[in-house]
Amino acid sequence: VAEEVFSITGRDPLIEVAVALQDAALGDEYFVQRKLYPNVDFYSGLVYRAMGFPPAFFPVLFAIPRCAHSCGDASFDAQPCVHDATAHTDRG
Repeated sequence: VAEEVFSITGRDPLIEVAVALQDAALGDEYFVQRKLYPNVDFYSGLVYRAMGFPPAFFPVLFAIPRCAHSCGDASFDAQPCVHDATAHTDRG
């Protein structure tokens, strides 16, 4: 998908940096032993940028597919999921 977007919008020079970082990580023993790979968000920010979205929109754009995925996985007879943000902080 990224290449399709770049073919329309032009190739972002930062993609070369991203590819170089990925190649370095995939060749590093630390990452190889732990089977660590870049996730989709590693490249999606560059795609969003190429599409003209301001960086301030990125967190929402990253969250939308996750929310849609969660809704798609939910059972219709399940209780609604309520997240208590204070349960994961030292404040609450």
